[in-house]
Amino acid sequence: MLRRTILVASTLLMLAACNEEVPKEEATRVVYVPVVKKDATLNGTYVGRTEASERVEVNARVDGFLEEIAFVEGSVVTQGQTLYKIDPRPYQANVDRLKAVLESRKASLGKFQRDVARIAPLFEEDAASQLDYDTAVSNAEQGEAAVKQAEAELQRAELELDYTVITAPISGVIGASEVDVGALIRANSSEPLTTVSQIDPIHVNYAMSALDYLNARRRVTSYWEDRLHEQQGKALEGKVSITLPDESIYKFDGVVGFTDPQVNPNTGTFAVRAIVPNPDKELLPGQYTRVRMPLEVRQDTLMIPEESTVIEQGGVHVMVVLPNNRVERRLIFIGPIIDGELIVENGLVEAERIIVHGINKVYHGALAEPVTLEAYEAELKAEEKAQVMETTPETEAAGGQ
Repeated sequence: MLRRTILVASTLLMLAACNEEVPKEEATRVVYVPVVKKDATLNGTYVGRTEASERVEVNARVDGFLEEIAFVEGSVVTQGQTLYKIDPRPYQANVDRLKAVLESRKASLGKFQRDVARIAPLFEEDAASQLDYDTAVSNAEQGEAAVKQAEAELQRAELELDYTVITAPISGVIGASEVDVGALIRANSSEPLTTVSQIDPIHVNYAMSALDYLNARRRVTSYWEDRLHEQQGKALEGKVSITLPDESIYKFDGVVGFTDPQVNPNTGTFAVRAIVPNPDKELLPGQYTRVRMPLEVRQDTLMIPEESTVIEQGGVHVMVVLPNNRVERRLIFIGPIIDGELIVENGLVEAERIIVHGINKVYHGALAEPVTLEAYEAELKAEEKAQVMETTPETEAAGGQ
Protein backbone atom coordinates (compact mmCIF):
# COMPACT_ATOMS: atom_id res chain seq x y z
CA MET A 1 0.00 0.00 0.00
CA LEU A 2 2.85 2.38 0.92
CA ARG A 3 4.72 1.64 -2.31
CA ARG A 4 1.64 2.40 -4.36
CA THR A 5 1.19 5.72 -2.59
CA ILE A 6 4.82 6.73 -3.20
CA LEU A 7 4.60 5.78 -6.89
CA VAL A 8 1.44 7.84 -7.37
CA ALA A 9 3.03 10.86 -5.61
CA SER A 10 6.17 10.63 -7.80
CA THR A 11 4.09 10.47 -10.94
CA LEU A 12 2.14 13.58 -9.93
CA LEU A 13 5.37 15.53 -9.21
CA MET A 14 6.84 14.61 -12.60
CA LEU A 15 3.68 15.73 -14.37
CA ALA A 16 3.77 19.04 -12.48
CA ALA A 17 7.41 19.58 -13.44
CA CYS A 18 6.68 18.98 -17.10
CA ASN A 19 3.96 21.61 -17.02
CA GLU A 20 6.48 24.31 -15.80
CA GLU A 21 8.13 26.48 -18.54
CA VAL A 22 11.91 26.20 -19.06
CA PRO A 23 13.50 29.68 -18.48
CA LYS A 24 14.74 31.27 -21.73
CA GLU A 25 18.50 32.07 -21.90
CA GLU A 26 19.11 35.81 -22.27
CA ALA A 27 21.68 36.98 -24.82
CA THR A 28 24.36 39.49 -23.74
CA ARG A 29 24.78 42.52 -25.97
CA VAL A 30 28.35 42.82 -27.28
CA VAL A 31 30.11 44.95 -29.90
CA TYR A 32 32.24 43.20 -32.49
CA VAL A 33 34.50 43.89 -35.45
CA PRO A 34 35.36 41.47 -38.24
CA VAL A 35 38.87 40.15 -38.70
CA VAL A 36 40.25 42.02 -41.72
CA LYS A 37 43.00 41.18 -44.15
CA LYS A 38 45.15 44.03 -45.43
CA ASP A 39 48.72 45.09 -46.13
CA ALA A 40 50.68 45.86 -42.96
CA THR A 41 53.76 48.07 -42.79
CA LEU A 42 56.25 47.13 -40.08
CA ASN A 43 58.16 50.12 -38.75
CA GLY A 44 61.42 50.54 -36.91
CA THR A 45 61.57 53.05 -34.06
CA TYR A 46 64.79 54.88 -33.21
CA VAL A 47 66.04 57.71 -31.02
CA GLY A 48 66.86 60.72 -33.16
CA ARG A 49 68.30 64.16 -32.62
CA THR A 50 67.50 67.25 -34.63
CA GLU A 51 70.20 69.31 -36.29
CA ALA A 52 70.16 72.41 -38.46
CA SER A 53 70.29 71.55 -42.16
CA GLU A 54 72.86 74.34 -42.53
CA ARG A 55 74.84 76.17 -39.87
CA VAL A 56 77.14 78.97 -40.98
CA GLU A 57 79.45 81.06 -38.84
CA VAL A 58 79.45 84.78 -39.56
CA ASN A 59 82.96 86.32 -39.61
CA ALA A 60 84.38 89.71 -40.50
CA ARG A 61 86.56 89.96 -43.62
CA VAL A 62 88.12 93.31 -42.75
CA ASP A 63 89.41 94.89 -39.54
CA GLY A 64 87.62 97.79 -37.93
CA PHE A 65 85.48 99.12 -35.12
CA LEU A 66 81.90 97.83 -34.98
CA GLU A 67 79.51 100.66 -35.71
CA GLU A 68 76.09 98.95 -35.76
CA ILE A 69 74.32 95.64 -35.01
CA ALA A 70 71.37 95.48 -37.43
CA PHE A 71 69.48 92.36 -36.31
CA VAL A 72 67.47 91.01 -33.39
CA GLU A 73 69.07 88.02 -31.71
CA GLY A 74 67.10 84.82 -32.26
CA SER A 75 65.10 86.23 -35.15
CA VAL A 76 64.71 84.90 -38.68
CA VAL A 77 67.02 86.55 -41.22
CA THR A 78 67.15 86.25 -44.99
CA GLN A 79 70.19 85.72 -47.16
CA GLY A 80 71.88 89.05 -47.91
CA GLN A 81 70.27 90.87 -44.97
CA THR A 82 72.57 93.34 -43.20
CA LEU A 83 73.79 92.05 -39.83
CA TYR A 84 76.75 94.28 -38.84
CA LYS A 85 78.32 97.53 -40.00
CA ILE A 86 82.01 98.29 -39.48
CA ASP A 87 83.26 101.90 -39.56
CA PRO A 88 83.70 102.44 -43.33
CA ARG A 89 85.61 105.74 -43.26
CA PRO A 90 89.16 104.36 -43.51
CA TYR A 91 88.14 102.13 -46.40
CA GLN A 92 86.22 104.93 -48.13
CA ALA A 93 89.30 107.16 -47.87
CA ASN A 94 91.43 104.42 -49.43
CA VAL A 95 88.93 104.07 -52.28
CA ASP A 96 89.03 107.83 -52.91
CA ARG A 97 92.84 107.81 -52.90
CA LEU A 98 93.06 104.94 -55.35
CA LYS A 99 90.55 106.60 -57.66
CA ALA A 100 92.87 109.64 -57.80
CA VAL A 101 95.86 107.38 -58.49
CA LEU A 102 93.95 105.69 -61.32
CA GLU A 103 93.04 109.02 -62.88
CA SER A 104 96.70 110.15 -62.64
CA ARG A 105 97.93 106.99 -64.33
CA LYS A 106 95.32 107.27 -67.05
CA ALA A 107 96.52 110.82 -67.70
CA SER A 108 100.14 109.62 -67.92
CA LEU A 109 99.08 106.82 -70.25
CA GLY A 110 97.34 109.33 -72.48
CA LYS A 111 100.54 111.39 -72.74
CA PHE A 112 102.62 108.29 -73.54
CA GLN A 113 100.17 107.22 -76.24
CA ARG A 114 100.30 110.70 -77.80
CA ASP A 115 104.10 110.56 -77.76
CA VAL A 116 104.00 107.28 -79.68
CA ALA A 117 101.52 108.72 -82.15
CA ARG A 118 103.79 111.76 -82.74
CA ILE A 119 107.15 109.90 -82.97
CA ALA A 120 105.99 106.97 -85.12
CA PRO A 121 105.61 109.00 -88.38
CA LEU A 122 108.91 110.73 -87.73
CA PHE A 123 110.60 107.39 -87.12
CA GLU A 124 109.26 106.06 -90.45
CA GLU A 125 110.79 109.09 -92.25
CA ASP A 126 114.08 108.71 -90.36
CA ALA A 127 113.40 111.99 -88.62
CA ALA A 128 113.47 110.29 -85.17
CA SER A 129 115.92 107.80 -83.76
CA GLN A 130 115.21 104.20 -82.90
CA LEU A 131 115.95 105.02 -79.26
CA ASP A 132 113.32 107.77 -79.18
CA TYR A 133 110.72 105.48 -80.75
CA ASP A 134 111.49 102.53 -78.42
CA THR A 135 111.38 104.81 -75.38
CA ALA A 136 107.95 106.17 -76.36
CA VAL A 137 106.53 102.68 -76.97
CA SER A 138 107.98 101.39 -73.68
CA ASN A 139 106.54 104.30 -71.75
CA ALA A 140 103.10 103.64 -73.27
CA GLU A 141 103.22 99.94 -72.38
CA GLN A 142 104.33 100.72 -68.83
CA GLY A 143 101.54 103.27 -68.60
CA GLU A 144 98.97 100.63 -69.63
CA ALA A 145 100.32 98.23 -66.96
CA ALA A 146 100.22 100.98 -64.35
CA VAL A 147 96.56 101.72 -65.19
CA LYS A 148 95.63 98.04 -64.88
CA GLN A 149 97.44 97.86 -61.55
CA ALA A 150 95.61 100.92 -60.28
CA GLU A 151 92.28 99.46 -61.44
CA ALA A 152 92.97 96.21 -59.58
CA GLU A 153 93.96 98.06 -56.42
CA LEU A 154 90.82 100.18 -56.64
CA GLN A 155 88.67 97.08 -57.17
CA ARG A 156 90.18 95.45 -54.07
CA ALA A 157 89.66 98.65 -52.05
CA GLU A 158 86.01 98.84 -53.13
CA LEU A 159 85.59 95.18 -52.17
CA GLU A 160 87.03 95.87 -48.71
CA LEU A 161 84.65 98.82 -48.41
CA ASP A 162 81.75 96.49 -49.23
CA TYR A 163 83.03 94.07 -46.57
CA THR A 164 82.38 96.71 -43.91
CA VAL A 165 78.72 95.72 -44.27
CA ILE A 166 78.41 92.12 -43.05
CA THR A 167 75.37 90.28 -44.43
CA ALA A 168 73.65 86.96 -43.69
CA PRO A 169 75.28 84.16 -45.72
CA ILE A 170 72.08 82.06 -45.68
CA SER A 171 68.46 82.38 -44.61
CA GLY A 172 67.65 81.01 -41.18
CA VAL A 173 67.54 81.74 -37.47
CA ILE A 174 70.35 83.89 -36.17
CA GLY A 175 72.00 83.28 -32.81
CA ALA A 176 73.32 85.66 -30.19
CA SER A 177 75.88 88.29 -31.11
CA GLU A 178 79.31 87.62 -29.63
CA VAL A 179 80.46 91.25 -30.03
CA ASP A 180 79.12 94.64 -29.01
CA VAL A 181 79.01 98.00 -30.75
CA GLY A 182 82.38 99.77 -30.47
CA ALA A 183 84.43 96.58 -30.32
CA LEU A 184 87.48 96.18 -32.53
CA ILE A 185 86.83 93.37 -34.97
CA ARG A 186 89.60 91.38 -36.61
CA ALA A 187 89.26 89.79 -40.01
CA ASN A 188 88.99 85.98 -40.10
CA SER A 189 89.08 85.66 -36.31
CA SER A 190 88.75 82.16 -34.86
CA GLU A 191 85.76 83.43 -32.83
CA PRO A 192 82.70 84.06 -35.06
CA LEU A 193 80.56 87.14 -34.63
CA THR A 194 77.40 85.00 -34.62
CA THR A 195 75.90 81.97 -36.37
CA VAL A 196 72.96 81.50 -38.71
CA SER A 197 71.16 78.14 -38.71
CA GLN A 198 68.75 76.98 -41.37
CA ILE A 199 66.03 74.89 -39.72
CA ASP A 200 63.56 74.60 -42.58
CA PRO A 201 64.07 71.90 -43.56
CA ILE A 202 65.69 70.41 -40.46
CA HIS A 203 67.81 67.28 -40.23
CA VAL A 204 67.11 64.38 -37.87
CA ASN A 205 70.03 62.03 -37.22
CA TYR A 206 69.55 58.49 -35.90
CA ALA A 207 71.19 55.07 -35.97
CA MET A 208 69.77 51.85 -37.43
CA SER A 209 70.77 48.28 -36.68
CA ALA A 210 72.23 46.14 -39.43
CA LEU A 211 69.15 43.87 -39.31
CA ASP A 212 66.74 46.76 -39.78
CA TYR A 213 68.90 48.01 -42.63
CA LEU A 214 68.64 44.60 -44.29
CA ASN A 215 64.84 44.59 -43.97
CA ALA A 216 64.59 48.10 -45.35
CA ARG A 217 66.92 47.29 -48.25
CA ARG A 218 64.65 44.43 -49.30
CA ARG A 219 61.99 47.00 -50.11
CA VAL A 220 64.17 48.24 -53.01
CA THR A 221 62.68 46.30 -55.90
CA SER A 222 64.82 47.12 -58.95
CA TYR A 223 68.40 47.69 -60.04
CA TRP A 224 67.62 51.17 -61.37
CA GLU A 225 65.95 52.18 -58.11
CA ASP A 226 69.06 51.01 -56.29
CA ARG A 227 71.36 53.02 -58.58
CA LEU A 228 69.22 56.14 -58.17
CA HIS A 229 69.44 55.92 -54.38
CA GLU A 230 73.21 55.50 -54.53
CA GLN A 231 73.55 58.60 -56.73
CA GLN A 232 71.52 60.53 -54.17
CA GLY A 233 73.87 59.45 -51.36
CA LYS A 234 71.46 57.08 -49.64
CA ALA A 235 71.03 53.33 -49.54
CA LEU A 236 67.47 53.47 -48.16
CA GLU A 237 64.23 55.01 -49.35
CA GLY A 238 61.04 55.88 -47.55
CA LYS A 239 59.21 58.41 -45.45
CA VAL A 240 59.90 58.82 -41.77
CA SER A 241 57.69 60.26 -39.04
CA ILE A 242 58.83 61.80 -35.76
CA THR A 243 57.31 62.75 -32.43
CA LEU A 244 57.23 66.16 -30.77
CA PRO A 245 58.29 66.71 -27.13
CA ASP A 246 54.64 66.31 -26.04
CA GLU A 247 54.65 62.79 -27.61
CA SER A 248 52.32 63.85 -30.43
CA ILE A 249 53.07 62.86 -34.01
CA TYR A 250 54.63 65.67 -36.04
CA LYS A 251 52.33 66.71 -38.89
CA PHE A 252 55.01 66.61 -41.60
CA ASP A 253 56.73 63.44 -42.77
CA GLY A 254 60.41 63.47 -43.65
CA VAL A 255 62.48 61.53 -46.17
CA VAL A 256 65.79 59.73 -45.88
CA GLY A 257 68.49 62.11 -47.13
CA PHE A 258 71.72 60.29 -46.28
CA THR A 259 72.95 56.91 -45.09
CA ASP A 260 76.44 56.14 -43.84
CA PRO A 261 78.20 53.79 -46.28
CA GLN A 262 79.53 51.56 -43.49
CA VAL A 263 78.42 50.00 -40.20
CA ASN A 264 80.07 51.07 -36.97
CA PRO A 265 81.91 47.91 -35.80
CA ASN A 266 81.64 48.94 -32.14
CA THR A 267 77.86 49.38 -32.07
CA GLY A 268 76.65 47.35 -35.03
CA THR A 269 74.67 50.35 -36.30
CA PHE A 270 75.05 52.92 -39.05
CA ALA A 271 74.06 56.55 -39.26
CA VAL A 272 70.97 57.77 -41.11
CA ARG A 273 69.86 61.34 -41.68
CA ALA A 274 66.28 62.33 -42.46
CA ILE A 275 65.20 65.66 -43.96
CA VAL A 276 62.01 67.01 -42.37
CA PRO A 277 60.02 70.12 -43.36
CA ASN A 278 59.82 72.67 -40.54
CA PRO A 279 57.92 75.72 -41.85
CA ASP A 280 56.40 76.60 -38.46
CA LYS A 281 59.72 76.28 -36.58
CA GLU A 282 58.21 73.69 -34.20
CA LEU A 283 61.48 71.74 -34.24
CA LEU A 284 64.69 73.24 -32.94
CA PRO A 285 68.24 71.93 -33.30
CA GLY A 286 69.38 69.66 -30.47
CA GLN A 287 66.00 68.13 -29.63
CA TYR A 288 65.69 64.40 -28.97
CA THR A 289 62.82 62.67 -30.71
CA ARG A 290 61.57 59.26 -31.77
CA VAL A 291 61.88 58.38 -35.43
CA ARG A 292 59.66 55.80 -37.10
CA MET A 293 60.67 54.37 -40.45
CA PRO A 294 59.00 51.64 -42.56
CA LEU A 295 61.08 48.48 -42.82
CA GLU A 296 58.84 45.79 -44.28
CA VAL A 297 55.42 45.50 -45.93
CA ARG A 298 53.45 42.30 -45.29
CA GLN A 299 50.67 41.75 -47.78
CA ASP A 300 47.26 40.22 -46.98
CA THR A 301 47.88 40.13 -43.24
CA LEU A 302 45.15 39.42 -40.69
CA MET A 303 44.70 42.40 -38.35
CA ILE A 304 42.61 42.90 -35.19
CA PRO A 305 42.31 45.81 -32.72
CA GLU A 306 44.64 45.60 -29.75
CA GLU A 307 41.75 46.18 -27.31
CA SER A 308 40.03 42.99 -28.48
CA THR A 309 42.67 40.78 -26.83
CA VAL A 310 42.97 39.46 -23.30
CA ILE A 311 46.49 38.65 -22.15
CA GLU A 312 46.70 35.91 -19.56
CA GLN A 313 49.36 33.57 -18.31
CA GLY A 314 48.39 30.98 -20.90
CA GLY A 315 48.77 33.41 -23.79
CA VAL A 316 46.66 35.86 -25.77
CA HIS A 317 42.93 35.17 -26.15
CA VAL A 318 40.03 36.74 -28.00
CA MET A 319 36.28 36.21 -27.66
CA VAL A 320 34.85 35.07 -31.01
CA VAL A 321 31.14 35.25 -31.84
CA LEU A 322 30.32 32.07 -33.75
CA PRO A 323 27.64 31.87 -36.50
CA ASN A 324 25.11 30.64 -33.91
CA ASN A 325 25.94 33.69 -31.75
CA ARG A 326 27.63 31.58 -29.13
CA VAL A 327 30.89 32.95 -27.70
CA GLU A 328 34.13 31.04 -28.05
CA ARG A 329 37.20 31.91 -26.00
CA ARG A 330 40.07 31.27 -28.39
CA LEU A 331 43.87 31.25 -28.05
CA ILE A 332 45.66 33.15 -30.85
CA PHE A 333 49.25 33.84 -31.82
CA ILE A 334 50.12 37.43 -32.61
CA GLY A 335 52.88 39.42 -34.26
CA PRO A 336 53.92 43.08 -33.95
CA ILE A 337 51.58 45.94 -33.03
CA ILE A 338 51.04 48.55 -35.76
CA ASP A 339 49.14 51.72 -34.86
CA GLY A 340 46.93 49.99 -32.31
CA GLU A 341 46.34 46.89 -34.41
CA LEU A 342 47.84 43.43 -33.94
CA ILE A 343 49.07 41.12 -36.65
CA VAL A 344 47.50 37.69 -36.21
CA GLU A 345 49.90 34.89 -37.05
CA ASN A 346 47.53 32.00 -36.25
CA GLY A 347 44.17 31.26 -34.62
CA LEU A 348 41.75 33.38 -36.66
CA VAL A 349 40.44 33.57 -40.20
CA GLU A 350 39.23 36.52 -42.23
CA ALA A 351 35.74 37.89 -41.45
CA GLU A 352 35.39 36.11 -38.08
CA ARG A 353 33.62 38.29 -35.50
CA ILE A 354 35.66 39.25 -32.43
CA ILE A 355 34.32 41.20 -29.46
CA VAL A 356 35.81 44.64 -28.72
CA HIS A 357 33.28 45.92 -26.16
CA GLY A 358 31.65 43.69 -23.56
CA ILE A 359 34.47 41.16 -23.29
CA ASN A 360 34.11 40.99 -19.51
CA LYS A 361 30.34 40.42 -19.73
CA VAL A 362 30.50 37.09 -21.55
CA TYR A 363 32.14 33.73 -21.06
CA HIS A 364 32.96 30.74 -23.21
CA GLY A 365 29.71 29.26 -24.51
CA ALA A 366 27.54 32.25 -23.60
CA LEU A 367 24.82 33.47 -25.95
CA ALA A 368 25.60 36.89 -27.44
CA GLU A 369 23.61 39.63 -29.14
CA PRO A 370 26.26 40.95 -31.55
CA VAL A 371 26.23 44.56 -32.73
CA THR A 372 28.70 46.04 -35.21
CA LEU A 373 31.09 48.73 -34.02
CA GLU A 374 29.66 51.17 -36.57
CA ALA A 375 26.11 50.66 -35.29
CA TYR A 376 27.29 51.01 -31.69
CA GLU A 377 29.07 54.29 -32.39
CA ALA A 378 26.01 55.58 -34.28
CA GLU A 379 23.86 54.80 -31.22
CA LEU A 380 26.24 56.70 -28.96
CA LYS A 381 26.12 59.75 -31.23
CA ALA A 382 22.34 59.62 -31.32
CA GLU A 383 22.18 59.45 -27.52
CA GLU A 384 24.56 62.40 -27.17
CA LYS A 385 22.48 64.41 -29.63
CA ALA A 386 19.29 63.57 -27.71
CA GLN A 387 20.89 64.66 -24.44
CA VAL A 388 21.92 67.97 -25.99
CA MET A 389 18.39 68.51 -27.31
CA GLU A 390 16.94 67.81 -23.86
CA THR A 391 19.42 70.13 -22.11
CA THR A 392 18.98 73.09 -24.48
CA PRO A 393 15.31 73.92 -23.60
CA GLU A 394 16.08 73.72 -19.87
CA THR A 395 19.00 76.12 -20.30
CA GLU A 396 16.89 78.56 -22.31
CA ALA A 397 14.11 78.42 -19.70
CA ALA A 398 16.54 79.09 -16.87
CA GLY A 399 17.99 82.03 -18.81
CA GLY A 400 14.52 83.46 -19.37
CA GLN A 401 13.82 83.43 -15.65
